[in-house]
Amino acid sequence: MKLAHFSLVTAIVICLSMASVPSVQALTLFSDDFENDTLGSLPTIGGGDIGSGYTQVSATVANTDVENDAASVTLEARAGQYLNAANDGVESGNIIADFASQSSGTLTATFDANVIGAADGGSVRMTFMNAGSYVSGIHSGYLVTGFWLTDQAEISLPAGVDADDVVIAYHDGSIYKVLKKDGGTEAEGAAIDGEGLWHTVTLTQDAAIGGFPQFSLNGVLLESIPLGNSLGDIDGLHFGSNGGENSQGYVDNLSIDGIPEPCSAVLLVLGSLLGFAGLGRRQR
Repeated sequence: MKLAHFSLVTAIVICLSMASVPSVQALTLFSDDFENDTLGSLPTIGGGDIGSGYTQVSATVANTDVENDAASVTLEARAGQYLNAANDGVESGNIIADFASQSSGTLTATFDANVIGAADGGSVRMTFMNAGSYVSGIHSGYLVTGFWLTDQAEISLPAGVDADDVVIAYHDGSIYKVLKKDGGTEAEGAAIDGEGLWHTVTLTQDAAIGGFPQFSLNGVLLESIPLGNSLGDIDGLHFGSNGGENSQGYVDNLSIDGIPEPCSAVLLVLGSLLGFAGLGRRQR
């Protein structure tokens, strides 16, 4: 009893002292560079990959598969393989990268992405999941070309953003809105002349009710999206194309890390120690 009381007081003191600690060691929950996957097929978790697997949402493999753009005339040249989620005019390609459910802390997904402006424009939808449902709604993040926004979403582009630029946008329930650079403008948050080029994207969100998704594009932090986490626990990351026949979105070098809350990590270790201590007393 005394040990439990002492341990509880110690945990509280440690948690309070760690309140100002910016982060603890990140844990890789998912990692896939798609290099060991079969071209023209759905990706799998193989040698060197980390994660629980993939859940295919689309009805046909053709909408979501692994490709190699060595001969492409529309995408920036890139050695190796990547994932393509495409809209074939019947339905969108959709896939979920699954990992162990996280009930606390902050999750960060980092990946390369590419969209093209030809045909009906390019788009790739990106959002965290909970048991197959979107934690902040299906519309909480899109990498799109300016052309897609004018052609499919039928909105006017913000000042300084053109059809061949790439931006991250969301849908607020009535209209698509382009994200601004955090503390800046939409143009400052855009990848100018970025159509058909590979971009580095990060998506960060807390695994707690109310946590807002926040993106960065090529290292530029964007304003958070005002669509809070309504489900809590996070166990997957969804990719999909959106709207328009031939709309396509490409993803490569996917990594998802989880950073637990410092206090939660302390309590987890403490609980394990108390369990061992109790076992020792029972054995004596």
